[in-house]
Amino acid sequence: MKYFAQLGAGNKIITIIVVSDADAVTEESGISFLKTIFGEHSEWKQSGVESRGNAVIGETYSMTRDLFSSPPMSEGPLD
Repeated sequence: MKYFAQLGAGNKIITIIVVSDADAVTEESGISFLKTIFGEHSEWKQSGVESRGNAVIGETYSMTRDLFSSPPMSEGPLD
C-alpha cells in the first residue's frame, strides 16, 4: 500500500489516500490513478518517501525542498 497526499491551495495537505501497490507501482502511476478518480487538475505527492517524510493533513508540501513540513509554531502563549 502507498500513501498519497492531495495538495490544495498553497500546497496545504487536504487529504491522504491509500492506493494499492498494483495501482501505484511508481509514484507517477499512483498519481495517474488518483487523477482518473479525482480529476486531472488534482495535485498529489506520495507520502512516506524516505527523503520527503510523511504527510499530515494541515501541513504543507515544499516543492523547492521536496518535503512535507509543519506550519511554523506561533510564539504567543497557548490559551
